[in-house]
Amino acid sequence: MSAFSNVCACNGTDGVFDDLEVVYIPNKNTKQMVHMGTYPPSLTAGADYWEKHVCQKENTYTFYEKGPLESHYPHLHDKMAHWFAKIENIIKLSPRIRDPRFLPDWFQEVFLGYADKRLQSFIDSGSGLHQGDVQNYYIQICGTKRWIIGKGTIRFNDERDFPYSGQSFDGEKMFEFISRNDTYIGWTRPGDMLLNPVWLWHLVQTDIGTNFGMTYKMGGDKIREIVPEHLRPRVPRGVILSLMLFARGHASRLWVKQPLVVVLFFGAVSALGAGFLLSRRHQKTS
Repeated sequence: MSAFSNVCACNGTDGVFDDLEVVYIPNKNTKQMVHMGTYPPSLTAGADYWEKHVCQKENTYTFYEKGPLESHYPHLHDKMAHWFAKIENIIKLSPRIRDPRFLPDWFQEVFLGYADKRLQSFIDSGSGLHQGDVQNYYIQICGTKRWIIGKGTIRFNDERDFPYSGQSFDGEKMFEFISRNDTYIGWTRPGDMLLNPVWLWHLVQTDIGTNFGMTYKMGGDKIREIVPEHLRPRVPRGVILSLMLFARGHASRLWVKQPLVVVLFFGAVSALGAGFLLSRRHQKTS
């Protein structure tokens, strides 16, 4: 994209990152740290992050996600909304994306970073295998990304395989997904726009070099209001059971990685429950 040629070549930022603030945790897996809820005490100016870290070829990757960041930095979303509005004037979004039926219900994300290796771990760049509860328009500005998107018929025969945002897999299931023959594989390059439909399993990997991309997303709750009923995924056997299964899925995934954490958590919950019941019994007998 010619409007961003200086930015992508690290020949100055031309004001592109003015008003942009990002999470930067030096010498850490930034993306993983953000997901874990660990944040620095203050944010970093987008221009400084790009010039001092990305353009210095430091292996780094960060992104803006409204939900968790807003709770830590309440002022941030207004600044980000202003920044996205400015960027929209530069990239001239297509008439379809500016459709008023969708625009008020979107949320946006920005991805910035540098990869010193091709297609490395999603912790360092891109994203792992997940099923998003959003309709996602992705715009590539600098660098390239590889997208592996599964067909709508893909199932993992797992209790998490129903439409809730935040489902993800890594390890063996991720490698199985990459080797399947019922997936679409392609690349986004500067100027490309990709529509990643809601509820499809996918993963994203960055190529070597600088990377700058943005997403415009419409949440699944709003999508369910406008799509024909026969296209809406069914929530299995009630919302409460669905949430219980979803929680169990997260616990099973955590058990593989950190069984001690699961044991301590359920031990603490059991102790609290026992203490509550004993206190109630004591109140009744006193």
